Amino acid sequence: MHAGLTRFEIISYLSHPLTLFWTFAYPVIMLAILLALFDDGSAAMTGVEGYRFRTITGLIALTIVSTAIFGFGQALSELRKDRVLLVYATLPVSVPRILTSIIVSRILVVALFVIVFLPASMWIFDAGVAVTAAHAAAFSAAILVGCLFSYALVLALLHISATTPAVVAVANLVNIYALMSADVFVPLRILPEWSRWFVETSPFYHLTRLLRHAFEASFGAGYMLTLAGLAAAALVLLFFFGTRKVLIPR
Repeated sequence: MHAGLTRFEIISYLSHPLTLFWTFAYPVIMLAILLALFDDGSAAMTGVEGYRFRTITGLIALTIVSTAIFGFGQALSELRKDRVLLVYATLPVSVPRILTSIIVSRILVVALFVIVFLPASMWIFDAGVAVTAAHAAAFSAAILVGCLFSYALVLALLHISATTPAVVAVANLVNIYALMSADVFVPLRILPEWSRWFVETSPFYHLTRLLRHAFEASFGAGYMLTLAGLAAAALVLLFFFGTRKVLIPR
């Protein structure tokens, strides 16, 4: 039942052209535009601190967030409104397992995107970052925790917002906040000191930093603390908001 539900959710997700565009095509288009506009071809553009790598990892972080908000949250809200999720609620399966199947299906889609996007982008645009087995493992753990945190945050949104218009409105605000604070379109280093708190207090900024920390020569305290913090926040949100209430129309 668990595997069948996950497989069904993956097929359902991949059958929608709009979700495919936002998950797979949009990051590629944005990467090409940003590098065409701001990459001057100098040596400073390469390496872990270079603009190319920072943009690639930042767009991966934003894809995780947008997939959670629109491919998970908004989709579930519309299904809840149409009472489709009532079918799930009647299955002889616990609510945590139902939500786990849906979340796993989205994580697998994100993993597919990352597996293609990350090495292809780093090779095509010559990011100048070496990838070892340790870096790949650390990055995979960061992706998993980032996904869990983002989906858990969306469950809180679904738990609090009763109607689809309310979910969409709040989701768009969260997405704008992520775009502005993830250290991609508005780099932290160009901001004045007095406004940096807006970015540095954002969980999306720390998600982006987590992905970048994974590729540092010796990822240590910064990586582990951020990973543990986002994982703990995800578990708390899942405990309080991963309930039957997100499946039942109100």
